[in-house]
Amino acid sequence: MRNFYAEYSKSTNLPPSAAEIQKPILPLIVAEIGWSKNCVIMEKRKDSLEGEFYIKMTKRYGWTRDVLINNIENAHRIPHNAPPLT
Repeated sequence: MRNFYAEYSKSTNLPPSAAEIQKPILPLIVAEIGWSKNCVIMEKRKDSLEGEFYIKMTKRYGWTRDVLINNIENAHRIPHNAPPLT
């Protein structure tokens, strides 16, 4: 729990909710993807930018925990000239 707070409390790239603007605790999007997915991201990410990417993609596409793990573990298989996700 301490690592969770330390990781996300300083993030400026993850938008807070309207309620959290008054009293910032953690960015809203982190709270919306679920505890197990946050744990996977904290364990498997290489840096905070990669973590933010996976948090946003999990929220946007509704990835399950297993899909998230698969995407993180197979990220190296995406060609560098692949078209961007829209």
